[in-house]
Parts: sequence; C-alpha cells; structure tokens
Amino acid sequence: MLHSKHNRMALGMLLAGTLVFSMQNRACGPYAPNYLLNDRNHALTEMPNGSFIFEARHLVERDPELPLWHEENEDPDDWQNYQKYAATHQDANYEDYAREKRILEIEVKLQSPQPAAERFYYLGARDFYHGVYDSPWFHQLLALPKPEQGAWRLKALYTMARDEFDSSDDGFFYYEHGYEPSTEPSEQRLKAIKLYQQIIDEVRNGEPDPDQLSIASLGQLGFIKLSNSEIGEAVQYYAQQAAQGSPSGKVSLRRISLYLTKESHFAQLEKIIDDPRVQKLIVAELFIRRDKVYNTSGCGEEMSEYSCPAHRDKLIDLLLKHRVKGFAWSDRLAALAYRNGDYALTQSLLEDAPESGLREWLNAKMALRVGDIPLATRYYARAAKFFPEDETWGNPMTESDYYHGNEIIVPSCRIASEQAILALKRDDYLQAMALFYKGKDIYWADLADVAESVLTLPELKAFVDKNVPTPQHPLEPFDLAVFHEEEGYYVFPTRIPTDVKLRALLARRLIRNGQYQQAVAYFDISNYRDAAQKLADLMAKAKQKNASNRERAQAQYEAARFLRYNGIELVAYEMYPDYAITGGQYSTPYLYSNHDGWISEKEIQRGNRAIPDRNNHFLHYRWQAAEMAGKAADLLHPKTQAWAAVLCNAASWVRYLDPETGGEIFRRYVKSGKAFDWAAHFGRNCPEPVFTKRVKNYEFSDDG
Repeated sequence: MLHSKHNRMALGMLLAGTLVFSMQNRACGPYAPNYLLNDRNHALTEMPNGSFIFEARHLVERDPELPLWHEENEDPDDWQNYQKYAATHQDANYEDYAREKRILEIEVKLQSPQPAAERFYYLGARDFYHGVYDSPWFHQLLALPKPEQGAWRLKALYTMARDEFDSSDDGFFYYEHGYEPSTEPSEQRLKAIKLYQQIIDEVRNGEPDPDQLSIASLGQLGFIKLSNSEIGEAVQYYAQQAAQGSPSGKVSLRRISLYLTKESHFAQLEKIIDDPRVQKLIVAELFIRRDKVYNTSGCGEEMSEYSCPAHRDKLIDLLLKHRVKGFAWSDRLAALAYRNGDYALTQSLLEDAPESGLREWLNAKMALRVGDIPLATRYYARAAKFFPEDETWGNPMTESDYYHGNEIIVPSCRIASEQAILALKRDDYLQAMALFYKGKDIYWADLADVAESVLTLPELKAFVDKNVPTPQHPLEPFDLAVFHEEEGYYVFPTRIPTDVKLRALLARRLIRNGQYQQAVAYFDISNYRDAAQKLADLMAKAKQKNASNRERAQAQYEAARFLRYNGIELVAYEMYPDYAITGGQYSTPYLYSNHDGWISEKEIQRGNRAIPDRNNHFLHYRWQAAEMAGKAADLLHPKTQAWAAVLCNAASWVRYLDPETGGEIFRRYVKSGKAFDWAAHFGRNCPEPVFTKRVKNYEFSDDG
C-alpha cells in the first residue's frame, strides 16, 4: 500500500596493543544529504576536511606481500552470552569474559584426538592463559617437520611472542600518562620483538596467514616501540598496520596524534618533529579537524586543542619551521593554510608541493578567489584526473569511510560537483547534469535539483534514456509509511538506488505534464509502477468521450483521491515545493542563497518555469487533487450527494493548509448544492460520494 504520510554497546579492549571497537549511529531530524547548490560560492571556496581513517591508511604505502585486513566473522550469540556472564560475575568486563570463553574453547579442543601440531598448540595455549611462561609445547610444535606444522606454526610463534612480552619486567607505557621510557629492553622483550618480526618476514616470504597474525604483529611491534618512547618507529609500524586496512592501526595512530597535539605536550613534540613520519601524522591530525569549531571563546575550554585557533596556529607554525623543501604533504599543509585564511602562505606551499590532485584542487579554488573562472576550470580538470573513483575521505564527523549521517567526502565526486556548478554558471545544463550524476547518492539533492528545476522535460528524458539504466532485476515493493528504527519515515539516499530515484523523478515530471501512460515505464519499484498504471487508467477513463458523465466523474474523482493520498510517490517534486527527498515530512529542509551571482538569469527563468505556476505550496499535489475533484463535480448534478461529497472531500484535502481555497470550495457548495445533514462538518468529516444512477429524486443525465 502506498502512503504520502510519511553496539550494541561499544566494546573497547586494549590487549597487547590491539584495540577492538564497534559503533552504532542513529539519525534524527530531517535527513539532509550534501547540498552544494544552496550556497554555490561557499561550495566552491570551501576546502573540505579529510578523515583520519583515510589519512592513516596513506601515511605509508601498502605492503603487497602482506595480507589485507578483513573483519572476522562474529559469533551472533556473543553479546547475549557476555550479558549473561556479566550478570553472574560482579565487576566483570569483556576481557574477563573473552578470556574465560577462550579457556573453555581450548579445554573442549583438548578432549578430542588431534594431529600432533594442533594438540601441541592447544596445550601451549592452555599454559599461556594460565600464566605458565616458556611452555615446552610450542617448542615441540616447531620441532616437527615443517610440512606437519601447517597453520599452527604462525599461531605458535605469535603466542610465544606474547608470552615473552608478558613475562618481561620492563616498564609499561600508557598514552594517557605521558611518554616515559621504560628501562633498557629486557631479554624477554628482545625475544618478543624477534618473534613478531619473524612472523612478518615469513608471511612476506609466502607463508599463509589466514589469521592475519602478521598484521597483528605490526601492532605489537608498534606498541613495544611506543612503550620505549621510540615514537617515530612506533608510527611506522602502526602506519603499516593501517595501510593494510587494520582499524587497530588507525586507532593507535589517532591516540598518538591526539597526545602529541595537546599544548601541554608541545615540548615533547618539538623534540621529534623533524621525523617525517611524525610530521605527516600531525598534518593528518590537523587536516581532519573541522575548522568551523575554531573560535577565540574556545581557548578556555577543556578540549581547547579542537577549538582554539591560537593552538592550531602554533601547530601549523611548528610544522612550517621544520618542513623541508619538497615535503610530500605540502599540499595538505597548503590546505591548512587555505582553511586558515592565509592565502599568501597557501600560494607559497602550493608552489613547493609535489604534483597531486589536492594541489590542483586548491589551485582551482585560489583561481576562483580572484575571479578567474577559466583558469579554475582548467585546474579542476587536472585535479579530476588524480582522484580514483573509489577514493573516499569518508565522513569527517564519524571518522568512518561508510555513509553515516549526512556527510561524506569522495574527492572525485566533490570535484565533479564543483565542476557542475561552473557548468551551470556558463549555462551548460546537460554538462552540469552529467557531472552531478557522477556523485549520485552523495549529491542526490543537487542532482535532483538540476534534473527537476533546470533541465526541460525533453532534456531530462533524453538524458535518462541515454545514461540511466533500468534495474537488471525486479525491485521489491517499497513503502514510505514503514517506520525504520534508524531513519524514521524519511528515506536515506542509499535505501533506493539513485538510478531508480532519478527515473522515478522523470516519471513524476511526466505525470505532472499529463503524460500518465508514458510515466509508467519509468517507475521501477513494483508498487509505484502499479499505482502509476492505476492513475493512468483512471485518467484515460475520465477522458473517454463515449462514457457517461457519471462514469467520467467517478473516474476523475477516484484519480483525484488517489493522487491526494499517493502524491509523494506519483507526482511530488523531489525538491521545492514538495521535498519528496524527505518523504514529504519537512516543508523547508533546504535554505538557498545566491552569493556573488553564481545563478544566471537564464537558470532562474528555467527554475521559475519548472515549479507550479499557481498553487505552488508545499505538498502541491493536494491542490492539484482538489482541482481535479472540482472538474469531477463539473460533470455531476449540483443537487446530488455525489456532487456535494466530491466537493467536501476536495475541501478537506486543502482547508488546513489553505483556508482560503477551502472556503471557496465551501461557498460553491452553499451557492449551488443541496443541504445534507453531514454538511455541518463540510471539509472535515466527509462521506464518500455515491456514484449511482439515481440519488433520491435526482437523476444523472449525459449533460451532467
């Protein structure tokens, strides 16, 4: 049925340098995806933030000889089992639960016959979890012929390394309490380092690593280096771990960068800032911070590192003083200077920066600042060539590369969208449409705006027919009235594919243009298509010259009523005035401005022609439905129940939003209609019209 109304607890465990976490995101309020056309000047001059997850993965090159990290399958009952455990164990945490669960698993394994290597491993693992250091079982496993060791070899080496590390009496390091070097590494810790490195080397030489122990070993080595205040080396290991895709590497790097950028730790940062690895990490930390939160009032806050511009400027100055010519990340330093409003420094850094997409993107923005649109256009074209389509800077708010909330930066899409704004400026509307189409769901609001308000209907139809494919498989019914726990009634961009939404947008334009049957084929969601066909059939019947006025009136009224209650899906504007983009839940979710004249007069004229020339209210189809019902009444005798009921329902569709129009319909009834008992509630409680041959003493005739 169509309607127009419309982690679990995060667990953190730091165990031998490995952090595991889970997050869940919820939405509230109107869903408002990226919308660049509301303030084109800002969109063109703004330099978007990066995200730490992307920056962390690109501090060093990915090692092709090591595996890529993949998420291991979770036990679906794990969370419930932990809750049961916590309910019976006072002050229990997840580490305790995981440890006891693992001990139980080991005991179960040891109760059944196993090959020698597997049995030796589980015997050694049992010793490890019971604090028995230097267990002989792992040595026996490694004494077996190499082919017999199988997958248990790396497991044994890894557990032995952890055993050596845990048994050492070296001082431990904690990020929160400062960089306090431990004593000279003990023999046990040196053995642990050697074993972790051995795992990495063996995997690089072709040893299978299904358990990703080489990636975990990188994190362990990073932790050991960090605990001995060898921060540059620690960054190197964690960066390699992150480059392989491990979220643990990213988390560790972020904790280091947050520590080093605290003003109270500047003295320590200055001692190591000449290390290029540390420089890149600090640049990455600043590059992802949201500039709009910086203001002078934030300097006295507890988290002033994120809000005090003086603090930010000190960090940038420190980086500049220690930067060597040709620094690989001069483009990011230039981005920081640009966002800080220091355009002379930006230009200087850009001249020194190696060629990159970010450098050309900033050059384009610098050209726009002086009004050189042709030069900016050339720089944008150069920048676009550098960014692969699958590169994402993610969401700077959640530091995730997934589509959470209402913001995500994919450079290739953002650059294409900024190019689209320039195309609109020169009135190249089809080019603008093609460029916004690259962004699809990320910039759906902009794509929809151009498709609906800038292109003519023939232009849009030609674009869709040429560029937007129909789905390869039938789509399931979709109901806007179904409430989703995370989304409410409004529709996230990813719930319906952009191609399907764009084809439906065209279909709704066709219906608004009276091309009911032509629209049907562009609705790909089955229940939408069925509804469009029903509307087309009713409108065709209402126009049949050989049908009686009564039959035509009934069809016309049913079409009007159907349109009233299914207007969002069948006829609504995606943007102004109906905002189907939010399921019709919000009347003004987007503000609009035209700073510095980026919208041409020709585009304004097109936009004015695209919206309803009258009754251009929010949910405009209600007025359209009321008008259609009025035409149905024209075919009926004014003294019939059907005539009165048709007008009563028409008034009910608009009277709360538009009392004046509702009053006009009521006055028409008073002037020409017959009194009915229910008329005292005209426009509120309305009966359905009874379309019969005879109603009391009044008979329908062919002339109505």
